[in-house]
Amino acid sequence: MEDVLHNYTAGELLKWLDGISINEYCSTKIAESVDGDSFAYDVLDIEKVSTDFLRQVRRYEVVKRGKTLYIHDNKDCKDILSWSFTDENYEYMQNTANNTCESLNNNTMRFIGKRDKCL
Repeated sequence: MEDVLHNYTAGELLKWLDGISINEYCSTKIAESVDGDSFAYDVLDIEKVSTDFLRQVRRYEVVKRGKTLYIHDNKDCKDILSWSFTDENYEYMQNTANNTCESLNNNTMRFIGKRDKCL
């Protein structure tokens, strides 16, 4: 999970945190000080924050422009893949683009974006 999370800045995470109720990500713990006094403190569930953040902030999305479907990279603000379609094959191409986009967002498929040099 953290290998994907490092692609995002602290500002992006803070912007997302600003729009949610942080209480649902905190749990109260009770501890005892060295003096024997009890005190309560809140602990942030980082794993839940990471998971929900990545589910809400989808890096890739399918965009339709004219007779072409694009997978747009929201992080780098550029199109990375495209499919031209006709009226007859639109549904098939839309499903292909959606499945590819979902695989990219789930990190089961990775876009390298550069060519490997042949030896």
